[in-house]
Amino acid sequence: MPGVQEDGTKNATPIDAETFWTTVSGAQPWSEEFVYDATNVRLRELALGYRFTNLRSSVIKDLKLSLVGRNLFFFYRGFTKVDLPGVDKRKAFFDSEVNLFNSNLQGFEYGTLPPTRSIGINLKLSL
Repeated sequence: MPGVQEDGTKNATPIDAETFWTTVSGAQPWSEEFVYDATNVRLRELALGYRFTNLRSSVIKDLKLSLVGRNLFFFYRGFTKVDLPGVDKRKAFFDSEVNLFNSNLQGFEYGTLPPTRSIGINLKLSL
């Protein structure tokens, strides 16, 4: 790992993968190796609709049919803040806008449920 010794000299002591991952992923892995950039670009909502005109009905004056989708997909998700030698850049695997925790651990992802994706149909009638 790149770094320095306590006296400021460059680190020249190698460590094996088992020692490294045991150290950084202990019982509560809060080290910077698990910090992600929260930047994301997503399609939050998409609605496609069509208004039917020239209806030949004396009861229905106007009809609009729409397909609505929410939380459909991400265009971009942030990556880890620290690169690890021998490990590809890791993309954030969670939605940075969900309620990650509360109290003094804000921003700490700990067993939260994923955000829901919804797709529905909207029908608007004017009589």
